[in-house]
Amino acid sequence: MIDILKNTIEYQNFGWNLLTFSAIATIIFTIALFRVGLLNQLKTVLQEGIKTGSAGKSVSVSWNTYFVFLYAVILLYGFHIKSLAVIFNGILLALGHLAVLLSLYRYKKIILYEKYLILLFVFLPLVMIMSPLKAWVYFFSQIGGVIMVIFQPIEIWKNRDIGNIDKRFIVAYLVNVSFWLIYAFAIKDWAIGSVTAAYTVLYIITLGLCYRFKPK
Repeated sequence: MIDILKNTIEYQNFGWNLLTFSAIATIIFTIALFRVGLLNQLKTVLQEGIKTGSAGKSVSVSWNTYFVFLYAVILLYGFHIKSLAVIFNGILLALGHLAVLLSLYRYKKIILYEKYLILLFVFLPLVMIMSPLKAWVYFFSQIGGVIMVIFQPIEIWKNRDIGNIDKRFIVAYLVNVSFWLIYAFAIKDWAIGSVTAAYTVLYIITLGLCYRFKPK
């Protein structure tokens, strides 16, 4: 474990520089998103499930399944590029989505195709392990996440209403991906940089629409 830490780009470049600053910022915001988003979601499902025996309405099994394996890919990519920030992000958020997914399997009626998604998505980390083109595997695995984010501003524009969206949550995600963009620039990683640039633009658009159609 100590050898892995010493080999990371953060350890080898630690100091008053952009890489260290952005790495610390991404770790802090990863913890914040885990606490604000995933733990609260898990708490909601468990409390409702324990109380009524059924829970998880409107909580997507498909989305959580995809992100369990996506963050497994991110974890493996972190080991490949020897990035402590990416490894930490992958471990914490993979475990968070896995906990939510397991709670859904316990308290929500799972459709048959949702069960088969595990067999489909499990190939993502397997391809990352076997492929020599790990940056491209990371990039294409993240495309699914980008596509899911695209639907949010479309939904707001279609309804001309932000509904129950919490603008603070969007701001938190925007700040988080902005630091990841800075981090990608600092370590000169095109795969992380291109994906986080797309996320940043989409969250800026989403936030703009939140203010455009905020309740009067």
